[in-house]
Amino acid sequence: MSETIKQDAGPGSPDFFDIFRKTVLVGGGALANMAIGLVRNKFIAVWLGPAGIALAGIFTQLIEVVGAAFSLGLGTSGIRQIAASASSGDDQRLSRIVQTLRRTVWISGLAGAAFMLLTSGVIARLTFGESEAPKYIWPIACLGLAVLFRALYTGQGCIIQGMRRVVDYMRISVGSAFAGVLIAIPCYYWLGMTGIALAVIFSYAATLVVTWWFSRRVPIPDAPCSIADSRAEARLLIVFGLPIMLSGLVGTFSPYVERVILLRYLGLDAVGQYQAAFSLAGFTVTFVLAAMSADYYPKLVAHADEPERFNLEMNAQLRIALLLSIPALAWLAVLSQQATSLLYSSAFSPSAEVLRIMIIGVLGRIMAAPLRLALLAKGRGKTIFVVEVISALVGFALISFFASRLGLIGCGWAFTALHLGSGIVLAMVLPALVGQSVSLSNKLLVLWSSLVLIGLWLNHAFVGSAWMRVSIGLVLATGASVACLYFLTQLMGWSFLNKIRQ
Repeated sequence: MSETIKQDAGPGSPDFFDIFRKTVLVGGGALANMAIGLVRNKFIAVWLGPAGIALAGIFTQLIEVVGAAFSLGLGTSGIRQIAASASSGDDQRLSRIVQTLRRTVWISGLAGAAFMLLTSGVIARLTFGESEAPKYIWPIACLGLAVLFRALYTGQGCIIQGMRRVVDYMRISVGSAFAGVLIAIPCYYWLGMTGIALAVIFSYAATLVVTWWFSRRVPIPDAPCSIADSRAEARLLIVFGLPIMLSGLVGTFSPYVERVILLRYLGLDAVGQYQAAFSLAGFTVTFVLAAMSADYYPKLVAHADEPERFNLEMNAQLRIALLLSIPALAWLAVLSQQATSLLYSSAFSPSAEVLRIMIIGVLGRIMAAPLRLALLAKGRGKTIFVVEVISALVGFALISFFASRLGLIGCGWAFTALHLGSGIVLAMVLPALVGQSVSLSNKLLVLWSSLVLIGLWLNHAFVGSAWMRVSIGLVLATGASVACLYFLTQLMGWSFLNKIRQ
């Protein structure tokens, strides 16, 4: 397997060390962001319990759903247009796109805020049911402010990502999370459950302030941009962004619907348990997924007309993502019980078993993420929309089926079946869609890591002796970590350790 892993690391291959460095750099910021979020969740878990975690998650998901619905896909299309203009050296076009984007996000954000205010009663009834809805109407109406803040910081963030300001992106991630948690914790302490909506709004406001601070420092050429120019540029942004908006809407709406389904079947506390497992599973791979959107996607856009180079970059990013994520997933599986108790509270022990199951599905998320971004970079927004709709419908069916029959554990199996299946299907159909393919080395790496993670779950589920279970888990996790480190050094050359020291 070692020779297969190394096969793409020859002359003319992508710069694996650069991919590794930027993944660690951006991902480190995203990881710090998530770590700060876990600190916030710890306070919620201790003071408000699983119900508090569930409510904070539902409010955040509502903001993301409405924000995605009114975004017009400007986030993704803005990054794409800015990256393309910057790489071509067209300063006037770059200036017009940035000015247009700044004007357009105000319109989309205000429209989303107004929608949230006017439909808060309907949203409350659909989410919480008739009996519980009255106490959530005004909090949901106030969340419209967060929808506006989300639109504005998305527009500023496009400039950072499109210009590939990787360090600034990392600083924004950490700074906004830190500012948000400092504001949110007093809300939880003094206001309890009623302070959750206020804390969420303040967190989005903090992100806007930090993003604006860094985006204003990006040197953008000064060129005239009339309203007529903005209309023309906005039309291009929306033409590409609309299918992406629909895809994003499906992608954010489906987790919201899943939580509503769980709320109906299992109650608010069970939603909190699921949210805890979901957050911890996401924590282990956030660093690689964040790096993909910050650096990998703009890079793919620049190579969209070079099929061979495009394919090499796609597979290189996938390989680095897998090799960095597998050790984290393996150790989380081994320490799942301790992680849920330490990062939440002892009341969240049921989420540990769900987490061990979900970890297998996270592997599918890692595999699918670079393949989806490859479709976006090729301009296949409609294809992405179809993929997202099918995934959402399958996800609703899976979670309804498993939750109604297996309860909370069934939610973990629904998650794993959906995401692992999505990754495999995307890898199979990618050659027919855009002429790109997942390399043999990556396929073998996915197969090997799947066996490791399934083995860790089987170990927890069926080995009765505690000392034997711990021993097997330690051997598997250590072996996986050593193997991944070896493969990384083979890809980049042993001298990469000296580069890190420098």
